[in-house]
Amino acid sequence: MDAAQGSTSMSLNGNTYLRYSEDGGFMESSVNNWALALWVKPTMLVGVQYLFEEGGSTNGIALRLNNNLIEFATRNAGVQVNAGTLTFPSDNEWHHIAAVYQADSIKIYLDGVSGISTYTGYPGGAIGAHSGNGGIGYHDVSSAFGVAVVLPPTSETITSTEAAFAYEDDPNFNHGSCVGLAIENYTNFNAHPFIQFDLSSLDPGCQITSANLILTHSSWGFWGEGGGAFNFNAHRVTDSWSEGSECYASGSGLTWNSGGSSYDPTVYDTETGAAGDAIGTEYTFDLLDLVQDWVDGTYSNYGVAIVPATNSLDWFTVYSDDDPSGLGPRLELTVDCSAGDFFSGKIDDVKYYNGQVPSSKEIFELAINDGNRYDLSRSGYYYSVASTSDGCTVIDTIGISCSRIITTNLFLANKLRNK
Repeated sequence: MDAAQGSTSMSLNGNTYLRYSEDGGFMESSVNNWALALWVKPTMLVGVQYLFEEGGSTNGIALRLNNNLIEFATRNAGVQVNAGTLTFPSDNEWHHIAAVYQADSIKIYLDGVSGISTYTGYPGGAIGAHSGNGGIGYHDVSSAFGVAVVLPPTSETITSTEAAFAYEDDPNFNHGSCVGLAIENYTNFNAHPFIQFDLSSLDPGCQITSANLILTHSSWGFWGEGGGAFNFNAHRVTDSWSEGSECYASGSGLTWNSGGSSYDPTVYDTETGAAGDAIGTEYTFDLLDLVQDWVDGTYSNYGVAIVPATNSLDWFTVYSDDDPSGLGPRLELTVDCSAGDFFSGKIDDVKYYNGQVPSSKEIFELAINDGNRYDLSRSGYYYSVASTSDGCTVIDTIGISCSRIITTNLFLANKLRNK
């Protein structure tokens, strides 16, 4: 295994960690001097990755990566102090990180180079005794960065931005404006739908926990419909394409000879359908692995191709996004952003809108009370700041000096970061 020194190292993937449990003594005593040194080689610098923590949000110590920033925090009696951050190199190499609490100050070292020292001002220069689970690569409910905000998974439905089908019998014809997408499995008459979705609104720091492509049997027909039931597979498209503006006519955009065979042989999921299925029948493909790879950047998002698995004489159609019914291809997602911390853990309270657990695009409230500044004026975020009894007022970019309630779009909230 790859290692900074010797021949072995410990590999942690976000679901694995080395944790100690509360035992009344180990790593729970008050400290005046404390140090930790680690060799670290992250596979990516996205989101919050805890390197070490002990204690909690009252008394505690925590070291983490926040995207490419190394952050070190301590807490005593609930008072959080952050060391000056350092930037972790994006070179996919091992680097040495040290975090030190000594003589009432904290600092970080990267490859032996010191960051800015921060004075804590803790009484007696000590971090008080602390309980709670902790460890290497482990994050408990609370840490020196505060109480973690755990959001319920959100549901998102994204409709296709590009949809067309390539038809082998007319290899230079475009079918980008047709109200249906033909699926056919006959030699020299094959028809393959190509479908693409814009995923730019998804936060790469979040995890996709389900992703289903749904196609709906339409009444359009392509030279009618015929044959029996057959299987058709979902494949990853490997090259860029555009749907074009024709329907069974020559024109620019996807054709059989221009992009119609540009898909990877890997089958992500299989469905079965037939001309005899009732209009409105839905065909669902599990594309979880593919969508997560798109969001992570493993593959470029050129969309998905639907390709018959057998060769007989069967064909039928599903709705395109050009059909006015609104029953075109859609991608139904469940997104979990709970791994991310909001405002670096400086949230005092979270309460759900009207006391209910929110679903996609609904509203929840964050009660914040600290002295930091947050930029809430970025385009694309819905928010409001409600006045409180102490006279806070509504402004776009707020310097928080008193308690405020911030209401924001649930799905996009994880992108709001401490400025």
